[in-house]
Order: sequence, then C-alpha cells, then structure tokens
Amino acid sequence: MEGFYVELGGNVNGHFTRNHYIRLDYGYEEKIERFIEKTNNTDVYHTVYFYSDQNIDDAELYAPMYLDLDSDADNGTGYERVKVDTLMAVSYLKNLFEIPEELIQIYFSGAKGFHILISPEVFGIKPEKNLNEKYRIFANKINQYTIYRSVDTRIYDKRRLF
Repeated sequence: MEGFYVELGGNVNGHFTRNHYIRLDYGYEEKIERFIEKTNNTDVYHTVYFYSDQNIDDAELYAPMYLDLDSDADNGTGYERVKVDTLMAVSYLKNLFEIPEELIQIYFSGAKGFHILISPEVFGIKPEKNLNEKYRIFANKINQYTIYRSVDTRIYDKRRLF
C-alpha cells in the first residue's frame, strides 16, 4: 500500500514502545530493518492495518481480513479446541465464500491459538475509515459457526499490533 503508513512497536532498551510510523514508499523496508535492529529483534510488531494518514482517527484503513482464535492456556484441552474451531472457520470460509484454500493463510500465534488472514483483494476490500468495525461483524458471524467460540472478537480496534 504505497503512500500508506504502518505503525511499529517493539522492545527498545528494555521498554515496549509504539507510535513508530513508517510510510510505505521507496525505502520503507530499510526503515523497518533499522527499527528491528534497534529492538535487537525482540518483541517486534506492526499494526495489521495500513493507514492513509498518521492521524488514525481520521485515516482510511486497509488490511487483510483477520481472525484470532485463542484457547484457554490453563486448560489441557484448550489447544485441541482452538484447533477444531480454526478448522471450522476455514471450512466456513471455503464453503460459504468459496475462497480457495491456498488464499487462506493460517499461522500459529506462538502462544495459545491461531491467526487466519485473507488478502483484502479476495473480498474486494477498499480502504475505508471503519474497516475494523466491518471485520468485527464478520468475526462475530464466523464465531457463531464454531463449537467452542474461540474467535477473539475484542481485537478489532484501529491500532491492533500483530
């Protein structure tokens, strides 16, 4: 998304910081690499959204459609439950929306669940101010088709680090 911004967050000198905005234009990869070096590659994140402006409240948002499915880390069966719900969500996306499996990205979150991402082009998504709210509605709908209701529907704020 050339001309848009992404916010970075990471551990700098032992403290987590954010509000490091990088404009996605020529040379942005080098700016991101410098930030990663500054953090010693520790706890580095960027927002799932790209912003048309650094003033996020007024910016148009653009991002993949994303789902975060979490398990109860204290529950021994939590991983199996979130795995079942992840497969159900993927099945829902494939069957109801006819999204080819190769266009659905699934990632282990490294803690207690999975992330599902689908490129915005698959849905014909264009930048807009309230994209996060539309994604929240979509996530709530998908969560209804899971057994254990593992979809975290509280993560659809405009500044979500991923």
